[in-house]
Amino acid sequence: MGVSAGGYASILFGSLLGVTHVISFIPRTILKYNYIDEKYKDLKKIINNKTKYIIYGDTSNKNIDGNHHISQCENLQSFTNVSLIKKDYITHTYI
Repeated sequence: MGVSAGGYASILFGSLLGVTHVISFIPRTILKYNYIDEKYKDLKKIINNKTKYIIYGDTSNKNIDGNHHISQCENLQSFTNVSLIKKDYITHTYI
């Protein structure tokens, strides 16, 4: 289980280790850094068909280039063993 970069890590390591379940919140699934090995830039290449992935995405982030844009989660939704839960999370400020 992980959030943001930890969500990426939970999907990556869960896939490589073949764990039964992965839970990930607002993960990045596509990395655009030049120093990352090509095989780890897109988690679509790593997903296995044995692990059950539960991914929570945030639809309130409107910045398509942002790390937590829903498109990062939607990148994996075509897999039958991926459940994508979309929520509109709004930041609340308490005064």
